[in-house]
Amino acid sequence: MSIYQSVCDKHRLLKSASRFLITVFLGSVVHSSNAKDVEEKLKFKDGGDEDFDTGTEEFII
Repeated sequence: MSIYQSVCDKHRLLKSASRFLITVFLGSVVHSSNAKDVEEKLKFKDGGDEDFDTGTEEFII
């Protein structure tokens, strides 16, 4: 195996590992955001948030 081929293999491995870590990070961010959104929707559905004001003239305008 030549040195050039060895460097190329390491470069490919580094790119793959970097992409994997970025994907894991972005996936965890999206999952966390989605979990918070679902929690807020359930809280509103159960009547836990009385300050939520919809359907009023101020909201529409």
